[in-house]
Amino acid sequence: MNQRFTITTLGCKANSYDGFLLDRELCRRGWAPATGQEQADLLIINSCTVTNEADRQSRKMAARLARQNPGAAVVMTGCAAEVSPTTMAEAKGVHFVVGNQDKSRLIDLVLKEVGCEPELPTGKLLGSVADYDKLKAKHPIDRDWPLPEASFLSPDGTTKRTRVFLKIQEGCNAFCTFCIIPYARGPARSLNVDTVISHINRMTDAGVREVVFTGTDLGDYGQDFESPQTLEDLLEAVLEKTSIERIRVSSLDPIEISPRFMELLEFEPRICAHVHVSLQSPHTHILKRMKRKYNAHHVEERLLQLEALGNRLAQTRGLVGGLFVGMDVIAGFPGEDEETFEWTYNQLAKLPWHRLHCFPYSERTGTAA
Repeated sequence: MNQRFTITTLGCKANSYDGFLLDRELCRRGWAPATGQEQADLLIINSCTVTNEADRQSRKMAARLARQNPGAAVVMTGCAAEVSPTTMAEAKGVHFVVGNQDKSRLIDLVLKEVGCEPELPTGKLLGSVADYDKLKAKHPIDRDWPLPEASFLSPDGTTKRTRVFLKIQEGCNAFCTFCIIPYARGPARSLNVDTVISHINRMTDAGVREVVFTGTDLGDYGQDFESPQTLEDLLEAVLEKTSIERIRVSSLDPIEISPRFMELLEFEPRICAHVHVSLQSPHTHILKRMKRKYNAHHVEERLLQLEALGNRLAQTRGLVGGLFVGMDVIAGFPGEDEETFEWTYNQLAKLPWHRLHCFPYSERTGTAA
C-alpha cells in the first residue's frame, strides 16, 4: 500500500504554488494523498508568517494534524519556518523544520531522516535554515537562495486542473517597514522568459486553460537579468508564443500598473480583466512611514485610470462591471491617528474599486515598524 501524505498550505499564491509542486513530487515518488479519514504518514505544513496570527495558525495546524495522525512525520516549512525556525521547531507535534531556501529539496531531506531512527526527533532543523541574528534592511550574504531554474519547477502533465499558478518571480528587495517577507523569501530573482514559455506550453498540452502569474513582488520581474526586462515584456512574449487561453496577474503596487500594462489589459482579451492592487494605504504620510514608493496622488490617479479602463472594457467587450479591482489595506499602522484614519476612510469611500481586503497592522519582531 502506498504511503500517504497531506500538504496544508497557509498564506499566499506563491505558497500554494510551492505546495502544489511538493504534492506532484511526492506522487511521482509513489506516495498518495490521504483522503477522507485516511491516516497520513507524512504531514507538511506550508506556513505563512505575514502576520502574528499567521504564525499562530501555522503552529496550531501542526498540533492538530499531529494529534489526528499519530505516528506521522510532521514537517514545518514555508515562510514561518525560514524566519523563525527555532520557534516553529518548538511547536507542538513538529518533527522537522525546512526553510524556504531548501523547500525544493524538502522531500529528499525529510525522507532521508524518516526511518533512520527508531523514534522521530522533535523539532529538528534540516538544511541550511537558521535564526536571523538581527533583521536589517538588506539581505544577508550567508543565506544561499536557489536560482529560479532550480526551484521554480513546472507542474507536469499529470495535473487535472484547468487553472494553475505559475511562480515567475521570487523574493523582494523593498523592505517595507511593516514586512517580514523579504527575510522569508530572499532577494528578488526571476524565471527567464524562455523557461516561462516552455512551462506554459507544457501546461497547455496537459489541458490547462488559465495560468496565474504569481510571485513575491511581480512588479520587480526581470530587473535581476543582465539585460533587464519587465512584466509587460513577458506578457507580450507569452501572448505571442503560447496558446494559453487566459493569463491572470496577481498583486501589483499602484505605480507598477503602467500605461503599457493597462494597454495590454484593454486590447488583449486573453489577459483577464482583473487587477489586485497592493495598496496598504492611500495616505501619503502613512505610505512614507511604510517606505512605499508612491503617494496619495499616485493612488488616486491610478485608480481613476483603472475605472476609465473598466468603463471602456464594459462597452467594447460587454464585461459586466468592466475591470475588477481589488486592494489590500492595512489599518492601524503606527502613526495613523483618528484624523488620518477618517481621511483614509473618506478617501477610499470616494475612490473606485470592487473589493477591499482590510486587516489590522501586525507587529513583526525585528522590522522597522
